[in-house]
Amino acid sequence: MALIIVVVFLSLSSGQIVVDPLKALRKAMADFMAGDLDARAPLSDVPELRRLAVDFNRMAMSLQTL
Repeated sequence: MALIIVVVFLSLSSGQIVVDPLKALRKAMADFMAGDLDARAPLSDVPELRRLAVDFNRMAMSLQTL
């Protein structure tokens, strides 16, 4: 029973590690599309999400300079 509780806890906490950065990226995108050209995505500790945020931030910076 304790093992099941630990597995559920780890699943939920690791899910937040992925979900929170995705929510932040989505907010940055929505802010940018609404006209806040200074909006940038925070960098994540998850490598794939970090690359996605870096790519978004580069795109936003390029569009901001136009």
